[in-house]
Amino acid sequence: MQPAEGVRFIHSAIDVEVRSLEADAFAAESDAQLDAYGARFSLFHTITKTHNDGEEASLFPDLDRKLPRVAAAYLFDHEEEAALFDAIAGQI
Repeated sequence: MQPAEGVRFIHSAIDVEVRSLEADAFAAESDAQLDAYGARFSLFHTITKTHNDGEEASLFPDLDRKLPRVAAAYLFDHEEEAALFDAIAGQI
């Protein structure tokens, strides 16, 4: 797998999981289902944060050298995403 394919793979996997989490959140009908959802959401948050931290440490510096200000846009996305994770976690 080439590096760009790996980036596409993880981002596609994140997208699939977000859609599944959203569907499961709306479908939950019991406390047990909500507890399971909360645990799954927490794990997803951890995985996504680890991924984002890796991008910021390993890709963003090179990206910024080659395409100034582009990394800043991605960093903004990561910060917005972190705020959304926190808001959702506060409701679970």
